[in-house]
Amino acid sequence: IEFPDFFPLRAKDLIIRLLNPSPDRRLGAHDVLQTLYVGGDSIKTHPWFSRINWHSIRSKHIRVPWKPSLKNRADSSNF
Repeated sequence: IEFPDFFPLRAKDLIIRLLNPSPDRRLGAHDVLQTLYVGGDSIKTHPWFSRINWHSIRSKHIRVPWKPSLKNRADSSNF
């Protein structure tokens, strides 16, 4: 994978490890995923995410920077 010169080293490492062609060697491959809220520890502890407070996210104490307005539950116009 080639990255632009300005690309942060931690981001490069994360992407390379997530896209490893060998499924059993990919970052997160050996994490136990019980629900959307549990698991992924090897990904969450990667240096790229060092400033993320996962507990605050999980408990919904962090406000989202932007919340799209939806016309209904099936509205995908923002995507």
